[in-house]
Amino acid sequence: MSTKTLAMAACLTASIAQADMFAAPDAQAALGRELLQLFLDEPEILQKALYPPVVTADEIYADDIAADLERIGKEAQALFASDGPKIGTADGPVLMALFVDEGCDDCQQASDELSDVLQKLGVAARVFDLSKDTNAQVIMERLTLDTVPAYVMSDRMIRGHMPPFVIERYLAEADQ
Repeated sequence: MSTKTLAMAACLTASIAQADMFAAPDAQAALGRELLQLFLDEPEILQKALYPPVVTADEIYADDIAADLERIGKEAQALFASDGPKIGTADGPVLMALFVDEGCDDCQQASDELSDVLQKLGVAARVFDLSKDTNAQVIMERLTLDTVPAYVMSDRMIRGHMPPFVIERYLAEADQ
């Protein structure tokens, strides 16, 4: 047991031993000795408290990410098809799908900003307009997307309007 852990065990033991859990001082002292012995015998108890494992977002959401990637894979042929409505560079590779709807306040802004980013990077996005394409809603539902605008790339789905610099970074990473 490290010096720091031992010191923590002693402080914790002393605090608990002096608490008003037992009326008799000898009972408090006995509890303190028992706890100190427990911490000495099983230092991992304090190690876990002092140095908890670091869990990343990827670890926490691993199942959700895998499910999203599976859904994207199943829809990839339609999502990234070069035929159909597109924005960006006309002959550029389709790296993204954008879902929009006529009644959406942010959709036109998202489309305009995305078009500028796509032109800059020399790539394209397939546009699915829910007000014009009955299949767009079906694809959105299979992807479990519930809001527009929505962006789909081969490795992620983004719900809601995103600033152009974020989309540009994602597209630049995907194009490498």
